[in-house]
Amino acid sequence: MNREKFLDSLKVVMYGAESSFSSLNLVYFDDGWMRSFNDRIYISCPVGSSFSCQVDVKILEKVLSKMKEKNIRIRFKDKALFVEGKKSKLKLKALQGEEIPERFKELPEEGFSTLPKDFLKGLKLSHTSAAANDPAFGVLNGVCIKENKVFACDNFRISEYQMEEKVKKSFVIPLKSVIDLLRSNLEMTKFLVEDNWVHFLDPEEKIILSSVLLSGEYPIEKIQKVLNKKEWAENVITLPEELSDSIGRANVLSSETLDNLPFITLKMNEGEMEITGEREFGEYYEKLDWKGFTSKKGVSIKASPDFLKEILKITNKFRMTKDNSALLFSTDNFKHLVLSIVED
Repeated sequence: MNREKFLDSLKVVMYGAESSFSSLNLVYFDDGWMRSFNDRIYISCPVGSSFSCQVDVKILEKVLSKMKEKNIRIRFKDKALFVEGKKSKLKLKALQGEEIPERFKELPEEGFSTLPKDFLKGLKLSHTSAAANDPAFGVLNGVCIKENKVFACDNFRISEYQMEEKVKKSFVIPLKSVIDLLRSNLEMTKFLVEDNWVHFLDPEEKIILSSVLLSGEYPIEKIQKVLNKKEWAENVITLPEELSDSIGRANVLSSETLDNLPFITLKMNEGEMEITGEREFGEYYEKLDWKGFTSKKGVSIKASPDFLKEILKITNKFRMTKDNSALLFSTDNFKHLVLSIVED
């Protein structure tokens, strides 16, 4: 089989290999399928094999990445997995792992619905507003998909994205699962909500990513009341042209949350903007001349650099409340509100 294609499939499956069940990071070869799972997600990808075993996925991926051969042969013999090229061979001993739940081996053939074409775009723009992985936040630890809207919020941010079409069934997917889905670069086109899980299919209907769902009532009405209640100043503020490059530099030293979502600080003063990225081992600071901000009172916000880069692709403008307590980025189909800290 082609080494690079197999490696691409392996990298997708790796996102489900980090397990809370044990310290092992296992990939399961399961009679024609390559699978991984933990307490949150299950990923299955077809592979040309007719055996069953479990091996360490990190070692397998590292060695495959460094191999030179275009084509490889994979076989199982004497309780070990062999990956062989013309001039190289890897032998990995089979490991003992948890049993793969039967429910994920055979999903219903019917019942899948088409996802809106901009579903992943909605997730990408909105997910950084979801709360950290803290049980106290309950359903806010996830991203809500309801009808044609994507919602995410915590105590100081709200995101609302309007998709091109409605979904047939609403669900709330954990932030960690959203991050895995986005980082995998998979293009999912269909979904099925079944019991407490959502299953996604790729365009060829081969790769399956299943995520547990969060239960509880998502506070959509409260979110929309907050978005509509704020009194926004009439003037529209334009961000500095060079901000994107500055964000990229600050991102190197950005702080990280519990879910490994980095954030940087933007401090806005009259005539200037300060960008700071800070971690335990260092700090990056940059000041930009900026005529766009004229308020006598400075404000600061914390934001994901990845989100800021995405929002700058669709708009470089925002509005503030009359008391400078919040900022709003807004386009025809997206709203993002973030509370600010008003400087004395």
